[in-house]
Amino acid sequence: MLLHYFTRYHGLLGERFLPHCKPDQVIVSIANSNLFDEHALAHALNSGRVAAAWLDSVEPGVLDEGRPLAGMPSLQVTPRVASTTRESRLRSAWAVVKRIDELLSLTPAAQSDFQQTTPGVVLDQEAGTVSP
Repeated sequence: MLLHYFTRYHGLLGERFLPHCKPDQVIVSIANSNLFDEHALAHALNSGRVAAAWLDSVEPGVLDEGRPLAGMPSLQVTPRVASTTRESRLRSAWAVVKRIDELLSLTPAAQSDFQQTTPGVVLDQEAGTVSP
């Protein structure tokens, strides 16, 4: 599954998703770790529903003492290396281009009251006259 991270997706993969994983499933994620609800992920790992989770880095403080994922032996965290491949950079560039294209297609059409003039001609809009 490919899911780009936006703040509205914080904790998206949590209690509605993780309990439905196949038993002993291994989760491998190169996405932003904030996509996972850390309490739900810790519960899935502790219960054995999910055998292991391999995340391509986590946000600062997630593994601190007292947090749900602290000291979890079935959680593997790698340094953020997913973005270093040529394929991921190319995919990211195309995602940006696609989004720019979407934004440009939403641009409103030019106003219909636009009046084209020729160079050197001054249009007095208040009087409605044209002078050379």
